[in-house]
Amino acid sequence: MRPLSVVAALVVVGSIAFALRPSPRPPVPVNLLLVCIDTLRPDHTSAHGYERKTTPNLDALARTGVRFADATSHAPWTLPSVASLLTSQYPSQHGAAIGGALRNLQNDIPTELGTTATLPSILRRHGRRAHAITANAFVGYGVDAQFDDFTYAHETAERVTTKALHFLRRHQDEPFFLYLHYTDPHEHHTLPPRRYRRRYVDGEVVDVMREKKRSSYQFIHDNFGFALYDGQIEFVDAQIGRVLEKLDQLRLRQSTLVVVFSDHGEEFWEHEAEHRRYGTDPRGYYGIGHGQSLYQELLSVVLILAGGNLPEGIVVEGAVGLRDVPVTILELMNLPRGDEMKGTSLVPDIQAGRAREREVYSEAIAYGYEKKSLRRGHWKYIYSLPGESNELYDLDTDPRETRNVAGQHPDTTEAMRARVFEIMAENSDTKQTKTPSISEEMRRNLQALGYLTDSPRGLEP
Repeated sequence: MRPLSVVAALVVVGSIAFALRPSPRPPVPVNLLLVCIDTLRPDHTSAHGYERKTTPNLDALARTGVRFADATSHAPWTLPSVASLLTSQYPSQHGAAIGGALRNLQNDIPTELGTTATLPSILRRHGRRAHAITANAFVGYGVDAQFDDFTYAHETAERVTTKALHFLRRHQDEPFFLYLHYTDPHEHHTLPPRRYRRRYVDGEVVDVMREKKRSSYQFIHDNFGFALYDGQIEFVDAQIGRVLEKLDQLRLRQSTLVVVFSDHGEEFWEHEAEHRRYGTDPRGYYGIGHGQSLYQELLSVVLILAGGNLPEGIVVEGAVGLRDVPVTILELMNLPRGDEMKGTSLVPDIQAGRAREREVYSEAIAYGYEKKSLRRGHWKYIYSLPGESNELYDLDTDPRETRNVAGQHPDTTEAMRARVFEIMAENSDTKQTKTPSISEEMRRNLQALGYLTDSPRGLEP
């Protein structure tokens, strides 16, 4: 063989060897960015196919990571939902909720999260600086004690993001856990910034709303439809985009696991009749808001993970619960979960692109008598106190839960009712809570959100 031929052959062999060499795996994420968008329904995000492009940044994040098509909250309001995600426990286990028979979050003080293992406490143990910035005071109540630094202010997404960028600049050289909680979609009785309402809202209607000192949700819905809600969602999405851009600028994106979720959804009169039939609202109105029922518009939530060695562009079909998120995060960060976290990792579901069939249990009503719900396969069961009513829905054929078929399927109804009772018995002695207490400052903070008052903000009596 001539010398040039030998060289050419070596080049070819080298090229083949290089091509066959496995590409380096992305690094295990060192940092965690956990973002909650309060009151966000998946069906109002373009990431889930909504016709309005409300979430371009979440869409892009999902394309670079994993989106769960059917994630469920374990409670229909913030405190028990977020506590479940951070503890991997049901509300009746961690106890951060409202007790008693007839509940009314407008006036009742919830119990605090007690001494129990949480995601921030575990990450702190493994050298992460845990910092929380929240615009919802219900992320306090014992949850705040789990962080190194906890910042609360009833502020817009822009202010929350500005504080987040400041934290990232200051702590870019040390491992961190940053929790952000945006509440703007919760405030869908208020006007979002002009840029995020002008494509949805007629200017004359805006003028009318400004002239009214108080506007009921009915007035807003009749005149605006979902315009204010969608505008607030797009506003939050833009602010999350700023945070992600800062991660890129600081070269932290590859080393940071990003998890975006919503704590619960919002009802816009989808189940007013059912709420009246199967529930009691001490406030005296039905069909709007959250905390009052366990239908899917309140329990269905957003869940997107990206970064580290996660695959890109994966959509996981099938039902999952938020209590499985912390053990999933620990596995993705290659940290031990120990015996403290009881959830089931979603990593195998991500690898398969399909959720394993599992039970998803929800509870912890904020208004009225307690309710429990259980999902198993395509069935959704709701048990309501004190009348012990049964509701059964086939989510495959009736995803909006408009036809209660408990009477047509008595065996299924009884089996799911029995399982709910089993779960209730298992959880009855596991609460880790503190006695309710509230400072005047906390009371003012909650009143700013429309709580601890007989006349909730944004609603006319």
